[in-house]
Amino acid sequence: MIYSNYYELLGISPDSNDIDIRKAYIEKSQYLVSDSLKQDLDSAFQTLIDPVSRNKYDRSIGLHRYKKVNKGVRTGKGILRVLLTGIDAAFTWWWSFLLAIILCLIGYTLYQYYWYGVVIEYKPLIIQYKLYLYIVFGISITIFFSHYYVRRANRYLKHLDWEVIEKGGLYGKRK
Repeated sequence: MIYSNYYELLGISPDSNDIDIRKAYIEKSQYLVSDSLKQDLDSAFQTLIDPVSRNKYDRSIGLHRYKKVNKGVRTGKGILRVLLTGIDAAFTWWWSFLLAIILCLIGYTLYQYYWYGVVIEYKPLIIQYKLYLYIVFGISITIFFSHYYVRRANRYLKHLDWEVIEKGGLYGKRK
């Protein structure tokens, strides 16, 4: 008989705990005669009894821990990540906009010097538009720090264990 996964081989459900896995392993190993099936059973037991390898195995066969989590929690996580990614994109747009302005100013300066031999004095322009420069500088500093924290929060959400949150403890032990 060919088994499609370790859960079928042991005759347990994917939600089984360690005790059920041990019972099923002992029960199945008593009746086995074939060495190849015995090796498959040992492999299944070693994989499913270790939480890390079980998690990897579940992912490899398409069983995700998110199936146990309430759909509203998964949807909330998705919406939050989309919002953070949108904010991140807006911040990236701001830096691209500032870079374009700086490149335009450099290009204009080179154009004036190359064609007309005129060196542009930026000091009067800076004095004239001082308030605007302060505003752009303030926005840039704010966005610089916000960009870091938005990316950090997005990375945190990506790796967060949502089962812990659903059970009411953000700082509880992870499974």
